[in-house]
Amino acid sequence: MTKAEGLSRSPAVRLTERRNFLLVLSVSLGMRALAMLRVGIIGNDGLTYTTIATEILEGRWLHSNRTLLFNPYSAAIALLHHWTGIDLEVAGMILNAIPCGLAVVPLYFWCRDAFDRRVALIAAWIHALHPMLIRYSAPVMRDGLFWFCMLAAIQLGWSALNGRGKWRFLLAGLFATCATLTRTEGLVLFVLFTLWAILLPRDSAQPRFVLIRRCVGTLGSVAVFPTVIVALNLAVLPPNEPLSGLERFGFLSPATAEWIAGLRKQLSPVASNPLSPSTPSPPPRAEQKFVSNSSEVLPVGVSTTVPSVITPIPTVPDASIPAPLRTMQQLMERIRIWNDAGDNMDTDGYYLRSFLTLADEHRHSLYLSMFFREFQHGFRFPILFALAVGIWFSRRYWRVSRDIPLLTYTLLITGVVYYHLMKTNIIESRYLLSAIPSVFPWSA
Repeated sequence: MTKAEGLSRSPAVRLTERRNFLLVLSVSLGMRALAMLRVGIIGNDGLTYTTIATEILEGRWLHSNRTLLFNPYSAAIALLHHWTGIDLEVAGMILNAIPCGLAVVPLYFWCRDAFDRRVALIAAWIHALHPMLIRYSAPVMRDGLFWFCMLAAIQLGWSALNGRGKWRFLLAGLFATCATLTRTEGLVLFVLFTLWAILLPRDSAQPRFVLIRRCVGTLGSVAVFPTVIVALNLAVLPPNEPLSGLERFGFLSPATAEWIAGLRKQLSPVASNPLSPSTPSPPPRAEQKFVSNSSEVLPVGVSTTVPSVITPIPTVPDASIPAPLRTMQQLMERIRIWNDAGDNMDTDGYYLRSFLTLADEHRHSLYLSMFFREFQHGFRFPILFALAVGIWFSRRYWRVSRDIPLLTYTLLITGVVYYHLMKTNIIESRYLLSAIPSVFPWSA
């Protein structure tokens, strides 16, 4: 045994590593706790989640936003409020801040196994002190829960693929499913697991057996997601309700959806379903959506004054107002340039129509500029500079089996966010923080 190996195994070195890990974990949780104390308002995103939690507590789950029907964040808020009696807003902040602070645990252990201890410690410190992560972990938002589930799924999936317990495949699938139901970007985790299962080296006397074991385990992880969706539909929704939880994914074919609907009707009669609503059927879907404009805010503690029946504010405009991207030309045609008499031109309308014409002709340039601005704003220049330097000077340490799947994961994440930008004309820097698993280790 060499001197270096002896030092690495000595109790003093292990104690130093343990102290460093506990220090970064304490700082991560402490920064989130301080950020929570400075939150004095709740945005409309937070109002949406607390309203859904209120409806769950009142047994009116089906009246909530259909695209967030099985989002675990609102259900967790309702459970924490029911168990402890704290305000819904405080429960929402706790369930955002604590998971985000604890996310350094899977990040550290995964980076230690996939890279080394130095990279793990630096990546954990970046996560603990990153200003945007601290900012978004304080209010009532689902992002902290998503980041924790995402990193936990990656750490468990990596350890399972390296032969550290078959049960970790199922745990990785559960955390990836929770991340996917929290934010759509979590779906890319299953692609990452599949690529790692194929590309990771197989140091064994029977490499083909190792490959088969990895593929079967990864298939089990992927199968957790549709299994959970089907189980939630059978357990929560009454038989006559349409299949839910897949509106944003579109995985199942119509035939499969009809089969699940028929199975639910056979297994869950209306009379025996404890969560069947006693109220009339829910209003049309367009009336169930809530506004998500973060510029409109309400004071914390608003749920104590919210009536039991809330009239939701639709996010989807009525048929007279075209949706973005698809009908910008129709919007331009609706702008009146001339007055009713037809002899005077409205200058403001003319310039607005000219601007919309220019934006329509160069919309992808506009989208790209917005995209890269939010990317830079999310990760900040020091991190991006460290990322570029780290990739350039660590080329000899580049491992195709580890880093190519991470690069593919990052590209798919950016593609999902860019598609969301084109579809809704909305992007925030917190969306791009889903690339943490690749950006932070490469920066370290």
